[in-house]
Amino acid sequence: MRKIICFALLSAVLFTSCNKEIEQIAETQNVTTTRAAVTTVDQNPLFNLGTQNSGIYTATQSYPVSGTVTTLDIELQVPTSATLTGVSIIAPQGTIIGGSDSNIVFAEFRNSSDENHVSLSSGQGIAFQLQLNAVNVAANQLKMRVHTTGAQAFETTLSQAVNAGSTIIWDAKSLATTKGNNWITPLNDDVYVSQLSIPGTHDAATYGLTFGKCQELSIQQQWDMGIRVFDLRPGYKRVSTGFFKYTYQLHIYHGIISTKYSFKQAIDCITANLEANPDEFAIVIMRHESDASSDRNRWNSLMCDFLNNSLDAKYRADFRADMTVGDARGKLLILSRDAYANSPICGGFISGWSHSTDGTTSGTISGKSNATLCVQDYYDVSNTSAKFNSICNFFEVAGGNTDPAKWVINHTSGYTGSSLNSGYQKNAANNNPAAYRYIILRSEPAPLGIVVMDYVGARKVSSRTVYGDLLPQTIIDNNYRFTMLSK
Repeated sequence: MRKIICFALLSAVLFTSCNKEIEQIAETQNVTTTRAAVTTVDQNPLFNLGTQNSGIYTATQSYPVSGTVTTLDIELQVPTSATLTGVSIIAPQGTIIGGSDSNIVFAEFRNSSDENHVSLSSGQGIAFQLQLNAVNVAANQLKMRVHTTGAQAFETTLSQAVNAGSTIIWDAKSLATTKGNNWITPLNDDVYVSQLSIPGTHDAATYGLTFGKCQELSIQQQWDMGIRVFDLRPGYKRVSTGFFKYTYQLHIYHGIISTKYSFKQAIDCITANLEANPDEFAIVIMRHESDASSDRNRWNSLMCDFLNNSLDAKYRADFRADMTVGDARGKLLILSRDAYANSPICGGFISGWSHSTDGTTSGTISGKSNATLCVQDYYDVSNTSAKFNSICNFFEVAGGNTDPAKWVINHTSGYTGSSLNSGYQKNAANNNPAAYRYIILRSEPAPLGIVVMDYVGARKVSSRTVYGDLLPQTIIDNNYRFTMLSK
């Protein structure tokens, strides 16, 4: 059963690596009345690492503990410039270091004067304190993952053993930089996929277009940022194979606009990343983009041929309503909104998709077993307040979900006014920052489901602030804030 965990607020100290004595600037902050008592990091020789930068930074810890505790006094220093959203302490599965059942403790970093996280230059760091349950952990078994808004994370392992109830000084000034944001890898195998909070990209292949552009990053760059759900719209196009000879090939479109990706190129990019990162998984949500290629029989035939002959069987995931992270690792789950055959070759078929203002909670995903689908994809946004209300409503649907066979897909994406680039930008500026604020101001953490958005990676597009850097990462971080429903 999913457990909602209240939060304890810790103060944090920002430093640069020089020899002047540090001055404490962090103060206790009350974030909401539901949060637990405060532990304050006071002046201590531990923090004599450098000159203090201006500003107040807070660290909000999940899974507060009581009674005898293990204390981690942590000093971390980033090897490259980064915006830090938080840090997770990860013990082996089954070692309960947080609350009554978690092997992960997460602390979120934030500048207390605004809604931004903590931005550090190369060589700067932050010092803070976390508390764990009083348990023994063997040497080289406690890991730290530093979460950032970019296409990387920082990691290290505590070389010494942790004795229950002790205070450990963790010098984390030699962090390794990961290639890509592999946030699924540390999660427990038995967590239901339907309980995850997963960032996704609407019309994922539209990078580089002049018109119909919804993304600022390539599919590879999206993967590196931690995007794990990709909305792809394959149609088909005629391709020359010789003098007066041609064939048809699946190609990705946005409406009638041809993208730079064939369907094979997009899928190959994703499976190459699965090969390199076998503890991750990916989901493709696809539909027949019939505006550009209307012959449904031809599309069905091309898709069947591709899935049977061009997608390596080792990457194919069959849809099961109660599939877990362990079931999905290393796999690509393809969910098609259009049935290309009587039954799915792999993945599943979606029926009952909705573009209405209110969305639907009665769609279905069918495969090896069937699931209820709740989907909000109100994309022609004539009523901006109705769009955001619907986004929030589906966050609440996901947050209250205790049924592993219920999947939630929620779109912040769409266009306002017109389907030109400016229309997508206006909608993203209206809804991405608002969705971000809604998530961070929730009094209790809970699942978000699949959240599909435009312009990931970009703080601004043209002159509009779209929070494409902050929204995906706060969705990712949500998976570390509470105990998710498990098998």
